[in-house]
Amino acid sequence: MHAKLSQFLYYTIFDNLFQKLWNIYIEMILLIFAPTLVYLLSMKKIIKFFRPLLIILARSWWYVTRPKTSGSKVVIVFENEILLIKTTYGYSYGLPGGGIKQNETPEMAARRETLEEVGIELGTILPLPTFITYEEYKQDTVYSFYGKVASKKYTLDLLEIDTAEWHPVDTLPPLGSVTEKIIDLYKKVD
Repeated sequence: MHAKLSQFLYYTIFDNLFQKLWNIYIEMILLIFAPTLVYLLSMKKIIKFFRPLLIILARSWWYVTRPKTSGSKVVIVFENEILLIKTTYGYSYGLPGGGIKQNETPEMAARRETLEEVGIELGTILPLPTFITYEEYKQDTVYSFYGKVASKKYTLDLLEIDTAEWHPVDTLPPLGSVTEKIIDLYKKVD
């Protein structure tokens, strides 16, 4: 009887203590990360609010300077669906990707941008034809790739990406002209 009572008290105290420590741990995590989450969400709202002004300023700068840029885009495929994203600074659906950094190959940039924007680490990716576009008053060399994934799982960069959605290849929403061209190139090889 005495052993059962001490065992009962031990587990009751231990469970109670463990529960209190767990609650303290959760509160500490919330205190540390909640302000960061609030900051990210408020920055996203600020970017979206100033989006028209940012676009006008960027296009005006490009009109004056006529820069030569280069970037990589990736068509991410799961079965018969493509992952499309909307950035916080854009209006139409597009593909994961972005600018190529110095000392970075187009494929390295495609992999880096995909990991940063949607949290997908790509396996094998294959190149699509490269093309040059003169939209937005700049000469942009676009390197495009495609790769298949085993799952629809993704994790958004909360600051840069507004939303991501899987869409059947045959029924895509309205796209920007560069994204349309890349998907047309993908359809020709698939």
